[in-house]
Amino acid sequence: QDENIITEYPVVAEPGSVYGYSHATSELVAPLIERATGKRYGEYLSEDILLPLGAKGGKIWINRPGGMAHSGCCLLLPARSFLKMAILLIQDGVWESQRLLPDGYVAQMRQGSEENPHYGLGLWLPHKYVERRGFLHPSIEIGKVLHSEPYLDADIFMFDGNGNQIVYMIPSANTIIMRLGGFSPQSMPEWDNSYLPNLLIRDAFRDADAQMPAPQSR
Repeated sequence: QDENIITEYPVVAEPGSVYGYSHATSELVAPLIERATGKRYGEYLSEDILLPLGAKGGKIWINRPGGMAHSGCCLLLPARSFLKMAILLIQDGVWESQRLLPDGYVAQMRQGSEENPHYGLGLWLPHKYVERRGFLHPSIEIGKVLHSEPYLDADIFMFDGNGNQIVYMIPSANTIIMRLGGFSPQSMPEWDNSYLPNLLIRDAFRDADAQMPAPQSR
């Protein structure tokens, strides 16, 4: 599978010039890690990422027994493991006084692109307020999620997944919110991506002497 992507998947634009939702580019992470480290993808995740965090492992998809892992989708981990990865990022890559990610890497993850300023390196970002933000190219109207108001912290960043499974990281309040589950039933109100974080930000800064963070710009 990895060789097929490397040698046969068509390159339709200059790298870095066009944003498109695609698993194929993320699928290259696994062979790159294996060639750079000499470890299997699962071993690397366990030994170099999860173990230093004291986080439990889980399951990954492979294309066949003993084959290449799917790094573009569906890493099945306990909720606490995803939570610990979020803590690592909100702490700028430092865990228990030990730097696990290179200095400046989290800041790079939080930089969007000209094609899609709402998406960085695996993280979703606020940038300028839009009522509905999707996962595909911003010009595509399919599958866009409601934001009833701007985020109250312009520095918020997120893991945002299928079925409104989301982890909000809010630096100003030193707060992480994790929501797991599936899509809301059609009988329920539409999922609002800004409601939960704004509710907690308002609560965290309700003290009259507390200064609210700078909100997402319009």
